[in-house]
Amino acid sequence: GGFAAIADRLADDYALGAAVRRTGQKTFLAPYLVDTIVAEPSLSAMLRQEQRWALTVRKLAPMAFLGTFVTHPLAMGVLANLLSECRSSAAAMLICTMICRVLSARIIDAQLGLPAAPLWLLPVRDALSFWVFVTSYLTRTVAWRGERFRIGPGGGLIHGDR
Repeated sequence: GGFAAIADRLADDYALGAAVRRTGQKTFLAPYLVDTIVAEPSLSAMLRQEQRWALTVRKLAPMAFLGTFVTHPLAMGVLANLLSECRSSAAAMLICTMICRVLSARIIDAQLGLPAAPLWLLPVRDALSFWVFVTSYLTRTVAWRGERFRIGPGGGLIHGDR
């Protein structure tokens, strides 16, 4: 169907992969670690973009997206401590989680040849990611190039709040 078949899709990469699979072909992940440079001009612009990505994935693969709660262990550890009134077992798990988070960040930075990120940024980044995950269940629209859209069945864009 060419590019016209995916012109109104927010997740055009997902639609391309689905079109390939419908022909009986397979799609594969490349065996490379890919890094990204965030070029949004502000924190709010970055959060809008991440919210758009999260809502898109939630609409296209709802159960898989729900399963990504496991990618927020620091937030889960903090919640467990709040709910358990900081029992020693919950506190120990939170400390282990924080150690694993620091180690994984350092390993990723090293693999990408990046300078080590300041440690205080890790919980801030994790809190923002968890906020995006939670709020993706509270919204129905995304901002894309100055317009508001709903994501319809199959990832199609529906203009406005209709």
